[in-house]
Amino acid sequence: MQNPAAKLRVEFRIARRLAFPSLKGMEVLASLLPHGAVSGCQPDILESSPDSNESFYAILMRPAASEAQQAIGRQLGADPELTEVRVLPADDEDEPERPTREVAVRSERLHELERQASEMIAAFGRMSGTLRRLRPGKDFDGPEDRDGLEGLRAAHQTGMALAQQMRDTARGLLVVPASVLLSRLRRPVRDLARELGKQVQFTVLGGDTELEQSVLDELREPMVHLVRNAAGHGIEMPEDRLRAGKTLPGTIAVGTYIAGDNFVIDIRDDGRGLDTTRISKRAMQMGLVTPEELEAMTDAEILNFIYLPGFSTADSVSTLSGRGIGMDVVKARVIKLHGTIETVSLPGQGTTFTLRVPLAASLIRALVVEAGGRRLALPSSAIRSVGYASDFVGAKARGVPIFSLAGALGWGSPPAPLVVEVGVAEKRIALGVEACLAHEELAIRPLGRYLGHVPAITGAAILQNGQPVLVLDAAELADQLGV
Repeated sequence: MQNPAAKLRVEFRIARRLAFPSLKGMEVLASLLPHGAVSGCQPDILESSPDSNESFYAILMRPAASEAQQAIGRQLGADPELTEVRVLPADDEDEPERPTREVAVRSERLHELERQASEMIAAFGRMSGTLRRLRPGKDFDGPEDRDGLEGLRAAHQTGMALAQQMRDTARGLLVVPASVLLSRLRRPVRDLARELGKQVQFTVLGGDTELEQSVLDELREPMVHLVRNAAGHGIEMPEDRLRAGKTLPGTIAVGTYIAGDNFVIDIRDDGRGLDTTRISKRAMQMGLVTPEELEAMTDAEILNFIYLPGFSTADSVSTLSGRGIGMDVVKARVIKLHGTIETVSLPGQGTTFTLRVPLAASLIRALVVEAGGRRLALPSSAIRSVGYASDFVGAKARGVPIFSLAGALGWGSPPAPLVVEVGVAEKRIALGVEACLAHEELAIRPLGRYLGHVPAITGAAILQNGQPVLVLDAAELADQLGV
């Protein structure tokens, strides 16, 4: 595989006879997009006058292939409406000047722009499906037909690149660094540690990771609660840490990073860890579990009790705990964002909470499956494995329950030869389906106020073949099935 070429400087002059040189200039810039990202044009094409005879140049960033220089030269050189075409390696000084000014824009309008761009990408995806079904010689006989088909393919490719750039631009206007949230966590930790007489060091990693402001706002209260829990319950008093052979101060670390299509937040402490014995005792006192059921449960399953409404191991009400609110609210807020929360705790070593929320809720990659004669879309970020039902014995042995997806939705119980294993926080469920049809990029739309909330359904989308499909909410379905 050849290495990509360096940046290229694409120079051209538009013929004087054209009535609208700016339109021709935009056409030239669009034709460069399949080769790489275009970083501006100098002078500004949109500001050129009809009688202008200026020379323009554009900078092509990270060309897709080392042959791009020759290919662009041949492509533009053959255009009779362009003159003085040159394609040269670019220097850093060639970067077009881009004057900037700040304007206030309502976030709702930016969200609408991103939604429209996502819808455009989905529409181009449907066009891709149509183009794949068309073949020269079968649907088209003459050379003009074949040329028309190739022109349509080229237009589709350019339109898709433009739509993706539009979506990325809109998303870039909506995101802010995670440090906006993380910087607000230091004071609650510092104040609580001082109040309790503890020594706590708070560290942040990945503060430059970006996420939408609205999502960070939703995560602020859960994050404050988790770091206060770590400082108040997790980190031991100084004398207890020294007695246990631990160093001072205790540490709480919050890290953020991108993993696939998810924004991930880790909250770690090196404290005493969660006491599964105390959690178990409290669960029995509240009538949540019998001693026989508790004996068969793993530590990970016992930890799930802390997310139940009203659950607390505190003996009295204080400013920190015992009010019956907290972890259930944290989990509900994360699920509202279509995210998950996982808990790992080791006695005497500390606890880690991992929050995962989707980067973009408007455009997702999904697996289209068939259940009960109907088609459904499963977000790819939640899928752990796909296989035959006959090969699923090993997963059953690991304690992964299997359900008929059609049966779970009340659509009967047809044979389900395939199984899709879905990860829901720390849990796993397997869904029997009749067929796995395709992976597609889908623009999710809400069901609307007339339908309201439909259990286990997060929205609807349009497939590449033009058919509507419902998008499954795996987390809510697992809760409905009692997992």
